[in-house]
Amino acid sequence: MIIDETVNAFGSIAELGGPTAVLLAGSGATRLDLTSQRAVAGDPVLHGSALHEAIAGVDLKGRGGAAFSLSRKLDAVIDSGGRPTVIVNVSESEPASAKDRTLALMRPHLVLDGAALVASILGASMVTLAFHANERGVRRSLEQAIHERSRGGLVDPAWALNPGPSGYVRGEAGAVADRVAGGSGLPLHRTVPLARRGPSGLPTLVSNAETMAQVAALSIHGIVTFEAVGTSACSGTRLMTVTGDGEAPGRVFEVVGSVTFGDLLRQAGHHETPPYVLLGGFAGTWVSGDALVDCEVSDHSLGTIGAGLGCGLVGVVGEGQCPVDELARLTRYLASESAGQCGPCVRGLPSVAALVEKLSRSGRAGSARRIGQLADEIVGRGACSHPDATMAMVASALTVMAPEIDRHRHGSCVQVGAARPVFPIPSGPAGRSSWAG
Repeated sequence: MIIDETVNAFGSIAELGGPTAVLLAGSGATRLDLTSQRAVAGDPVLHGSALHEAIAGVDLKGRGGAAFSLSRKLDAVIDSGGRPTVIVNVSESEPASAKDRTLALMRPHLVLDGAALVASILGASMVTLAFHANERGVRRSLEQAIHERSRGGLVDPAWALNPGPSGYVRGEAGAVADRVAGGSGLPLHRTVPLARRGPSGLPTLVSNAETMAQVAALSIHGIVTFEAVGTSACSGTRLMTVTGDGEAPGRVFEVVGSVTFGDLLRQAGHHETPPYVLLGGFAGTWVSGDALVDCEVSDHSLGTIGAGLGCGLVGVVGEGQCPVDELARLTRYLASESAGQCGPCVRGLPSVAALVEKLSRSGRAGSARRIGQLADEIVGRGACSHPDATMAMVASALTVMAPEIDRHRHGSCVQVGAARPVFPIPSGPAGRSSWAG
């Protein structure tokens, strides 16, 4: 497939099978088998040291949420010596995000191509594909793809499938690495990066499905094109899930070149600027729609308003929906998803959730002040990053939603009609919403 190298002069937003798509390229919204994938995109061209240099040259950032340099991860694994462990994290634990699941279901060979290429760079003989056990469609697609590759005579590493329990914190990279190593599969605070020493005692590279697909795209299309389909600050396209109040929540879009969030929201059916948007995941950052619409879909641009792309989730609360009620639902869900390993999660987050629920009912200033006091007792004291991320999300909401909280204090609310959920939050711990994808 030939991609216009000047695409970043105007940018585009594609869906599965769209004419300007790169990762999502294909004929309609159908799963591509190995033969079809090769016909659409071509074969990987860059391998080994040449690909390693290309990854460093374009400074490929991970798409799992932290935007960490993949080149630095690779270098850390190599420098650590020993037999490396390579894990593809397909455990998309954000209930409203669907991009990694979409790749695994519809474009599995891009994910496996990228994983095989990375394994070759590191000299790894096996790649583990980790996913939630309740994602039966993902498992079937990956198993079928492995079979297709075997029949196609590809020289691949050995593939290991690792289904695990669902749950918000279970998809964190350290939790996935611990599960693969035979542990409990819970996140823990680490002083040594996984790439240097994972739970198995071996250097461990964990990258999510989209990151591996981006490696495949770089190998297939080359540096010039890969940079052209990105932005000036970040090479490569970007998969985004837009959910919340709208026509079709849970749609996945591929951002090609430089476009604004206003462009993305209009493509998703939001023709009026929404009052509030949650960016980066359920433990992401709340921003006002007015501040967001002119920002480029990039971490660099979002940094000017104190936000980031995170896992690529854009959660929209539209006119007539109450953002404080959604905040209460989110906080209660995140508190219920505690790993149960420390006081800040077990006792702190439920207390914060209760205060946010009280805030949604009355808007009492005392509730907000008490949340701030609890933040001092919670932040930096957890066994993993879950409490800190949840508190950061709540703090951003208290700032950006101040006008709506004030409405609640005076006995009114922007809510029109009966309250209805905006975000697809699972009804119980370790659940998964049927909306996601």
